Amino acid sequence: MKKTSLPPGHTPATPITAPVMGIQQPLAPTHPTFTPSPVQQTSEPVQSRSPVVKQPPIPQEDMVIVLSLDGLLERCKAASTNTSAKRKVEDIASKLTTLSDLLRESKLSQDVLQGLHYIAQAIQMLNYQAGLVKLTELASSANFSEISSFMPAVKALLQLGLYLKV
Repeated sequence: MKKTSLPPGHTPATPITAPVMGIQQPLAPTHPTFTPSPVQQTSEPVQSRSPVVKQPPIPQEDMVIVLSLDGLLERCKAASTNTSAKRKVEDIASKLTTLSDLLRESKLSQDVLQGLHYIAQAIQMLNYQAGLVKLTELASSANFSEISSFMPAVKALLQLGLYLKV
């Protein structure tokens, strides 16, 4: 069998280390296990390596967006009866933090902000379908990279509110 040589500068692919679905993992570890030694107690307090950074507040005129989305999120959480819906609500909540951060840092364009204000009004009127229509308009007209981090979560929240009728 002839062995082929790799071109210069080529790095081989890294091996797959994650378990493959459907294949059982061995019960006993195949490598030596690490046993930590007891830690001696000291009287010095442990200091945090990263200081807590105080975030600027969300601008007052944009708080209606956050409050509307949070209110719908809480209504969906209260109406969720199965674990799948509850997990979805938790996932949406974690992704909406991205939107809050962008509002805090004033990184959204005026067109996107106007669209989000319209969606917030639709949520307040319990007209989730109108919010979804505006969301579709935003997705097709706005800079996609600007909205791609939070729009799927807003869409999922509106669809969940429509499904749960909250």
